[in-house]
Amino acid sequence: MTPPHYVDAIYTTDLHPDVLVLADGTTHQLVDVQDFQSAYDDGLFGQAWYDGARQEAERVIEEVRTGRFIDMLREAALFPDTSIRTNPAVLTELGPDEAGFRHHPDFP
Repeated sequence: MTPPHYVDAIYTTDLHPDVLVLADGTTHQLVDVQDFQSAYDDGLFGQAWYDGARQEAERVIEEVRTGRFIDMLREAALFPDTSIRTNPAVLTELGPDEAGFRHHPDFP
């Protein structure tokens, strides 16, 4: 779960909870809930992001339970049955001391 993204750059904040959904489209698990709660308790984000992440996790889980999750993914992007990637994507994660911190405009 993340708060709204910046439009002018790839910039987001991971709020920790993730809904993991297996390829069968129904088996799922909500993970990293304790990290999410600890980050909130430590004041790393406010009530609006806390409530929003919980509501979004519940919404995604409901979509998985009702079978709408896989349909939503298929509507958003057609996934091939087999991998067509020849060169894996390279992601670079910067630490806080490696990039200037920008406050998200919607931080509560």
